[in-house]
Amino acid sequence: MRIDDIECFRILAETLNYTNAADRLYLTPSSLTRTIQQMEAELGFQLFDRSRRSVSLTAAGQSFYLNSEGILASYYAAVEKARYAQEGHSGIIRLAVNVYFVNSFVYELLNDYQTGHPDILVRVSGSNTERMIYDLNTGTIDCAICTGRPADRDIERIVLRKYRDCAVFSTRHPLAQRGEVAFAELKQERFVVIARSLARRGYEQIRARARDAGFDASVEENASSVAHLLAIVATGRYVTLLSDNYRSLAAGRLKFVPLADKGTVELSFLWNRNCGNPCVPIFADYIRKNCKRKASDSE
Repeated sequence: MRIDDIECFRILAETLNYTNAADRLYLTPSSLTRTIQQMEAELGFQLFDRSRRSVSLTAAGQSFYLNSEGILASYYAAVEKARYAQEGHSGIIRLAVNVYFVNSFVYELLNDYQTGHPDILVRVSGSNTERMIYDLNTGTIDCAICTGRPADRDIERIVLRKYRDCAVFSTRHPLAQRGEVAFAELKQERFVVIARSLARRGYEQIRARARDAGFDASVEENASSVAHLLAIVATGRYVTLLSDNYRSLAAGRLKFVPLADKGTVELSFLWNRNCGNPCVPIFADYIRKNCKRKASDSE
C-alpha cells in the first residue's frame, strides 16, 4: 500500500463522494474506485459501504480513518528527518582528538558547535596523530583535531592555532627567567619525554634539535602523560620540550621559555574529502568560519 493510496482514502472519507474526491485528487472516478478496491483487498476488510445513492464509512473504515492521520504524520516526519540527515543537519560525527594536545580553545569550539547543532552528535575519541591519519584514510573516523601535516592529498586541513615551542624548566633552574633560550644551551641537560609508543614527536624533536645544535641529547622516556611529564620536570632534575599550549597546566609552577629558533607546532582540523558523512563538510565550514574568532577570544 502506497502513501498516496492512504491520501486517496482520506479524501474520499471526508467527501463521501467519488466524483468530488476524484476531482480533488486529479483522478477519474473509475481510477479512484480501483485504488479503494485494491486497498480493501490488501487490508482484508471493507472500508466503505456503497450504494447507487450514497457512500459511507464502515466501522473498520472509520477506525482506519482516525488512525491514518498518525500514519501520514509519522511518514512525512520520517521523510523530513531523512532529508535533514542527507543535507548534513543531523547525524553522528566521529571525531578523534589528540590526547596530548587538547585545551580550552578546543573545548570551547566543540561546545559551541554542539550547542548550535543539537541534532548532530559529536562522538569524541582520543588517539595520537599517526593513528588518526590512518583512521581517516580507512574511514574509522570522520575527522580529527591533531598536530602534524599529513601527506595524503585526500585529507584536507584547517590550521586552528599555532603554538610556540618552549623549553620547560622548574622555577629553580638557572635558565628559567630567560626570555628565550637557544637549544645549544641545553647541551648538559637531562631530558624527559612522553614514551615514544604514546607520543613520538617529543622524542624525535629533541633528538633532531640536538643534532642540529651539535650534541647528542640525553633523553629518558619516563612520562605516560603530559601531567606526569610536568610533575617530573617540577623535581628540577629534568627539562623537556612542549608547546606553550600546555602552559596553563603548569599553573604557574613551571617556566615555559620559548626556543630562540621560534619553532612552532600547528593544531589542525583534518578530514578526508572522500568521507561519505554529509555532516562533516558542514562541521568543517563551521570550524573554518569560527576558529580564528575563537582563537582571538582565548588569547
